[in-house]
Amino acid sequence: MIRSLFLIFAFCCGLPVNAETSVDELLREGISYQLQGDYDAAARVAEQLKRAAPDSAIGESLALNSLATQLSWYPDDTRYDEGIEKNAEIALALCEQNLELTPEDPGVHYRCGQANFAVSFLRGVRGRLITAGVHGTRAIKQFESALALDPEWVDPKMQLGMAYFYAENLPSFIKAIASLLWFVPKGDSDKSLPYLREVTRNGEYFRDVAKFVYADIAAQSDAIPPEEAERILLDMLERYPQNSRLHLARISLLMGLERPRDALDAANHALEVANLTPERELLARLWVVQSLIKLGEHEDAVASHGSLDEPGEYFPAWALPRYHLIEGHIADLSGDRNAAVTGYERALGAIGRYTSPEVRAMAQAGIRAPLFGD
Repeated sequence: MIRSLFLIFAFCCGLPVNAETSVDELLREGISYQLQGDYDAAARVAEQLKRAAPDSAIGESLALNSLATQLSWYPDDTRYDEGIEKNAEIALALCEQNLELTPEDPGVHYRCGQANFAVSFLRGVRGRLITAGVHGTRAIKQFESALALDPEWVDPKMQLGMAYFYAENLPSFIKAIASLLWFVPKGDSDKSLPYLREVTRNGEYFRDVAKFVYADIAAQSDAIPPEEAERILLDMLERYPQNSRLHLARISLLMGLERPRDALDAANHALEVANLTPERELLARLWVVQSLIKLGEHEDAVASHGSLDEPGEYFPAWALPRYHLIEGHIADLSGDRNAAVTGYERALGAIGRYTSPEVRAMAQAGIRAPLFGD
């Protein structure tokens, strides 16, 4: 679930309709860069926004959400922690100041919610659950306040819908004590997906953003058919072909639908057109190998695997089990049973919080017996 939990952070901030045009244009430009997956360009726009609207926290919100989006790809990566902490400190200080000056401004409440949401995420992935809950509860209340002050403002419903969804789907050990603790966010599953769906239709800034978020979490929760989720992803990819996370999300979905030929074509297309970091390129190439194995094209799978790089420092830990699982598959296909078992054991040893149950099951089966015959 973490891979989608804060995709929302890529797309932030929002302005009431009477915002200054220059700030409005900068914000739209920053969101556009985020949709393209160009976070360096988005960071430059965030700095421009900080200068253009220094007392609003709009620039800090854009920066926070870009940083948290990158963190959500690999939650164990600490490169973004300092930036999140610094921007959040400034944003929350401005939040307190602006709430005193303009308590009836919905935009102020909205940006306060954004800052608290980012802090809640960082605290959560670092295991600081009490402070994560405190900031998560504040975020939900502030998003709700923004909507209460301006019921016609649609965009905040995207963040609030996401917050409701994930609060409703907290880990069981947290939900077990939720009724006793004031700082555990309270979800509302009846509103979460309808809110996101409304933004996909009527949002001012975030219509495209909400489409991806809605497709991702709705498919996870079986709220929509996966085929509809794929249609939404294809629609997004037509507009933002450089965005590597959109490509990887579609490839994963296709593999889950047992459509390896389509997944192979999608992976090869991503390698041609997407803006891929070395880590994401390796993931796309892993999907190529796994698709070929599923298709029974074993010689091609072995050949493709031979050209793969070793995982680098920033290869996400949640993807390592699949990397080692495919090592086991390739060794089995090559007739090297000892190497195959080693690969499957490495896959099991790398399993963490975000590993697919399918990977665990296949690694266990591979240890017991070869998964591929001659």
